[in-house]
Amino acid sequence: MIYIDMLTAGPDDPACCPTQAVQRVYAFQDGALQMVSETAATPAAAETSAPAAGELTANPWVWQQTQMNDDSVKQPATPGAFVLTLAADGLASATTDCNTFSGSYTTEGNQITIELPVTTMMACPEGAQEQEFITDLTSVISYLFTDGDLVLELPFDSGGMRFAAGE
Repeated sequence: MIYIDMLTAGPDDPACCPTQAVQRVYAFQDGALQMVSETAATPAAAETSAPAAGELTANPWVWQQTQMNDDSVKQPATPGAFVLTLAADGLASATTDCNTFSGSYTTEGNQITIELPVTTMMACPEGAQEQEFITDLTSVISYLFTDGDLVLELPFDSGGMRFAAGE
């Protein structure tokens, strides 16, 4: 069984800013991972904090997963290969399973825009996740911190990319 503490959109929440804490439980049933329950989470189970600019630049961020609101989950096939670095001067860089990207980012409150127009041009192996990762990363619209992780939220309340602090 997999237990996930997360925020979902409440009935009056705007698409950008979910506030309803829930715990979802998933289990393998009939050969597939399926949600078996969803309950209101206690505040301790889903601690979130207002974003602080300094926290964004405190360390590199290692991609853990992207949870879509249709309950699908994307995870890196190569753990640790996808790293996002945001510098205090507005520069951004990302490494993937085959290339390195660089550019810039801007924030206003909890809104964030990431642009990564410069890249190395190594040929990616079959099954590389680079293109989907970079497409998601450059489309994020806001961020928040949950249990020490950085969550970059995708547009139209479609999901969020979760990153753990790296070294």
